[in-house]
Amino acid sequence: MRRIAVSQLLPEGSGAAFCWSTPQIQHSTDFTCPALSPALTADAAGDLTLVWEQAKTAQGGPVRYAMLAARRDAGADSASARWSPPQQIDDPALRSAGNPVLVTDAAGNVRCAWYQDGADGMQVQNARYNPAEQRWEAPQTLSDPNATVQASFPALAVNAAGSAMAVWQQFNGWRTLAVARWLP
Repeated sequence: MRRIAVSQLLPEGSGAAFCWSTPQIQHSTDFTCPALSPALTADAAGDLTLVWEQAKTAQGGPVRYAMLAARRDAGADSASARWSPPQQIDDPALRSAGNPVLVTDAAGNVRCAWYQDGADGMQVQNARYNPAEQRWEAPQTLSDPNATVQASFPALAVNAAGSAMAVWQQFNGWRTLAVARWLP
């Protein structure tokens, strides 16, 4: 079974040698199927955010992939630091989600974008981690379901002022377009 594992390069004693820490498997007991497509970002303080897609099977139903996120606080001793329990950040009322991408601004706000299937077809979603409140905000649809049949493959960037932009491809039933949008 595919799993997401994290390990860090730690100094070994007082010399210049380094060694890898024991890998920590990232998983949620609610999501027992394969995990894939990890995305990782760090803020200026060294706090880490990891997002990945992982599936679960509804009893007798289809497999559904969700976006899971975990955080690692840089304030802890690096050798003993642990990741937070994973939490689902996509909308559970929609169908499968995939292809997470991350970006962090200078204030430590983390943005995650992904595509997710729903009643309006595959659309690009976005959620923000607010470090002051230590929580993920509810996801929002970035693509316009009225103008697209399918939107996918998001990318994110942030400028020095902290403004984030998302770009993705979307198919409008006739052709595929690249669409960009500043995030609120």
